[in-house]
Amino acid sequence: MRRDDRSGEDRIGRVLLLDILNHPTFSFRADFRATIARCAPDNPELEVMGCDDAFDEADIGTYEGVIISGSITPYCSPEPWVGRLRKLMHRLRDHGRVPVLAICMAHELVADMYGGAVQPPRPKKELGTVRFRLTEAGTRSRLYQGFPLEFEMLTSHSRDVIELPAGAIRLASNSRCENQSFQLGNLYCVQFHAEVAAECLRGWLLNHGKLEELIDQGFIGDASELDAFLEKRVYDTPFRYDLFRNFLSLAAQYGAAQVISAPATRNPLPDFGTDRV
Repeated sequence: MRRDDRSGEDRIGRVLLLDILNHPTFSFRADFRATIARCAPDNPELEVMGCDDAFDEADIGTYEGVIISGSITPYCSPEPWVGRLRKLMHRLRDHGRVPVLAICMAHELVADMYGGAVQPPRPKKELGTVRFRLTEAGTRSRLYQGFPLEFEMLTSHSRDVIELPAGAIRLASNSRCENQSFQLGNLYCVQFHAEVAAECLRGWLLNHGKLEELIDQGFIGDASELDAFLEKRVYDTPFRYDLFRNFLSLAAQYGAAQVISAPATRNPLPDFGTDRV
């Protein structure tokens, strides 16, 4: 945490971005950087790690927030790095104080690790800019502070969390799945992609062999309908920035708690307000 000498406000310090998309040629990393830079103009120190890095050995206590991206690799994959991700998640959960934003595959991983259930891939993805609705707990959550009851986000996934872990708090739902976002202690989990701009998702769909998939799943009838689909169903909304601002605010609050705590004592969990029920 850093103190702004002019305003006296807490400024976010060090954030870990774990980029696990795991695609050989495509990356959302630039979108992450741009989103964080827009939402935290005081320029937090952003450390980026990927699947091949020793992220499971990271010194958790040196970060004020951890962001874990989605991935084309499923949460249930036997790949060694997924096992190391589970190890890191256990460490973050046991530490209990650093706010974590777990996106898409990481959202599913948290549910699976702590006793929830994830549905196998459904025949049709949830794809594009989709409407969600906050639960009562969601309206009180710091992650969704300032959100309307209903909001839209970009999404792309075929699995759904169909059962939450014991003690988890449901934050947002929609007609496809009631567990689109939940909180488990310091773990904030979202199925949607708040980090991605519509242009990036359109590029993914246009340039990475997704045309046949869109046809097979009934999103479009043939290639002539692709441009109209992308224009109508894949568009930006301001809420992704609101979510990142709120998460980075939680991280700054954790950093402030670190500074004011006595060195010899256990640092307190940030005050998540009505998130902690």
